[in-house]
Amino acid sequence: MSMDKITKQWMRSAADERAVDAGCRFDLQAADRVRQFAAKFCRHAEGQFAGKPFELFDWEWLDVVGPLYGWKDAAGIRRYSKFAGWVPKKQGKSSLAAVLIVYMLLADGEAAAEIYGAARDRGQAGVVFKVVQNMVNQSPALLQYLKVIPSVKRIVFEQRASFYTVLSAEARKTGHGVNGHFAVIDELHVVTAELYNTLRYCGASRRQPIFFEISTAGNDKTSLGYERYLYAKSVRDGSNTDDTRLLVYITEADGNDVWEDEKQWRKANPSLGHTIALDKFRADFSEAKNGTPSDRAAFRQLRLNIWQDATSGYFDMQQWDACGRFAVSLEALHDRDCYGGLDLANTLDMTCFALAFPDEDGGYTLLLWCWVPEDINQERERTNRRTYYDWIQQGLIRKTEGDELDYARVRRDVREIGEHHNIKSIGYDPWNAGQIAQELQSDGFVMEKVPQCIANFNEALVAMSRLLKAGTLRHGANPVLRWMAGNTVVRADGLGCVMPARKKSTDKIDGIVAEAMAIGQAIGKTKDDDWYEPGMLRD
Repeated sequence: MSMDKITKQWMRSAADERAVDAGCRFDLQAADRVRQFAAKFCRHAEGQFAGKPFELFDWEWLDVVGPLYGWKDAAGIRRYSKFAGWVPKKQGKSSLAAVLIVYMLLADGEAAAEIYGAARDRGQAGVVFKVVQNMVNQSPALLQYLKVIPSVKRIVFEQRASFYTVLSAEARKTGHGVNGHFAVIDELHVVTAELYNTLRYCGASRRQPIFFEISTAGNDKTSLGYERYLYAKSVRDGSNTDDTRLLVYITEADGNDVWEDEKQWRKANPSLGHTIALDKFRADFSEAKNGTPSDRAAFRQLRLNIWQDATSGYFDMQQWDACGRFAVSLEALHDRDCYGGLDLANTLDMTCFALAFPDEDGGYTLLLWCWVPEDINQERERTNRRTYYDWIQQGLIRKTEGDELDYARVRRDVREIGEHHNIKSIGYDPWNAGQIAQELQSDGFVMEKVPQCIANFNEALVAMSRLLKAGTLRHGANPVLRWMAGNTVVRADGLGCVMPARKKSTDKIDGIVAEAMAIGQAIGKTKDDDWYEPGMLRD
């Protein structure tokens, strides 16, 4: 096969046609050298492929490795010096990055090559490093040339004075002045602009460096990652014809409304059936579909590579409104056992007191009281674009005299509320609430500290979401509580546990925080003693 035919075979876009017109050609031997290196010297490090030779998937060869290493310009230099890849989780992108790191370190023919792996923090950057480390350790041939130093996350090729090391935002100052031959940015959707800019031009003095960024979609459309994603799409789709050095590969579903279509799953996941089984994918989908709005957003983001809006709320508001059909009767709740939550704001903000009444069907009936200082009511209306005045007139918000919240008034009101309901305990945030907590305790209330952390909120929030779906979270269609529910997003840890957060700084979620503390008290106090561990929900 002549070189012209090979070049034609790899022409897939108008950009390729323009490249050929400018003297570019496809060097199949150069591209295949990377593929053969991977298969001969690299082994998969984990999962079902552990120990097996690294055979590139079709998409890795045809859409990434082949064009990235095969296309050459008129001077014989690699046509592409940058790569932007956006694919869902579990497609093997970390393993592919690891193979290319080893190749660029050992076999690309660059003297004193500096290879960098970068991510938001050292832990994330260490994900790819661990794959590289395991890959090297499994290959006697690689171990002859490469020295692994795990303590500093560094791999050295002493014969050519080359190395691979890890950088992160935590150590960004050490990144300036680097002379990178190959730089990998992992999970770009959470990387800072400072770290990104430290490395994006790090190979300026190299003959043919590669800046390799790869990520899954994020959930912050104000981030650098989203900006780079849109830029990559503009290059891929041809609206940006100026950047001829960027190779783009993006796989994603067509949008949130088609997330149930298995054809879209395959479109977004080029390794489906290989790195992740279809049955497992279906199970993840079923769990998300039957879970919370956050579960569904996470599936769309991580499994279908669809950017999500950070303002997507935690609660399903249709389910919330459906639960509002139950009228809440104060008379029916008189003298019933209940549990409280007190979210005491600073003196210039809103304070909320909540009660949760356990119902016979396992659900809860909720009550909420709110207080704001009278003199700043108008300012709060402008800030939140909500008519506090109407809610005050309806008795849904109580105003206290002056320009600061009157804690004495809050104490009197809580004491009065306690005369009508059997409050078993009240959870409260110990920060800035020590005095009123002591005073309420002296009034006869059992006060329980609930520091504001994920461990103290996860179970209550998950319960609220589950009860909404079951239709047993009875809130009486309180408009203030509904507004706060709509403002609520969550902050999650690495295990998927959550606590309430606000969409933006001006939003209020105090009532939801108070209700979550109240339900948390109820869950903790009513669990089987053999199962419940004191302090699990409280400090």
